[in-house]
Amino acid sequence: FTLLERLGVVLQERRSFPDHHPFRSTDLPPSSVLFVTAKDAVKLRPFVSSPGRCFVLLEECSADDLLRQRILESL
Repeated sequence: FTLLERLGVVLQERRSFPDHHPFRSTDLPPSSVLFVTAKDAVKLRPFVSSPGRCFVLLEECSADDLLRQRILESL
């Protein structure tokens, strides 16, 4: 939620679900816009039929050369 708020999105409601939540249509508020992770978007596809209702937040991670080297050494 913090990222969206930093970007200027005004949230009317916040709903969070545990990891591996088995989504049902009743979990989604009717006719609202959803911001979800890519993983949840796949599970929500059967319940979101309107274009422009569901926005996927893509996550990206990067590491500098030193961190990459330490990760590789630990494998």
